Amino acid sequence: MIYLYGINSITQYLIYELNVESDKIEILVDNEFYNTDNFNGYKIKKINDINFKSNDSVYVCLGYKNLKKRYEMCQFFLSKNILKSYISPSSFIHNSTKIDKGNIVMNNVFIDFDVNIGIGNIFWNNSIISHNAVIKNSNFFATGSVIGGFTSVNNFCFFGFNSSVKQKITVPNDTKLGANKFMDI
Repeated sequence: MIYLYGINSITQYLIYELNVESDKIEILVDNEFYNTDNFNGYKIKKINDINFKSNDSVYVCLGYKNLKKRYEMCQFFLSKNILKSYISPSSFIHNSTKIDKGNIVMNNVFIDFDVNIGIGNIFWNNSIISHNAVIKNSNFFATGSVIGGFTSVNNFCFFGFNSSVKQKITVPNDTKLGANKFMDI
């Protein structure tokens, strides 16, 4: 079974992109968020009601509103060895790049050579990660965001539309860089 954890636009995106019959996908939510059994024709289940099997696949669809919860859930599914990444076929990831599990890479993302990517990041359409960058865990890169070469992005960071980070910078945990902003320190 394929499970999508969380309900939002990332969930919708993966439903379209995975292109699997509705009886092969179920959506999971925490018990306190369960208020209906259906989302666009797909069954919604409480996470506590599921007995995961080794051949299940889980994509964590939580977005930027709670990046720490996203990381926590990636770790939970990783411990069961069922956490998956989605990489759009229209994106480019250099073959020297190392990318861990639980990442969502949407359309037309460009990830250059010798990049290391941790767990649970979201790369929205047309984001760019330049060469030799290190992207740690559970970060969100909005459409058009650019990370310069040799930059290290720590955990739980948010990069808004068309934001840019200069090369050779270390971005601290929990950084929020708004739309059209430039980070050069």
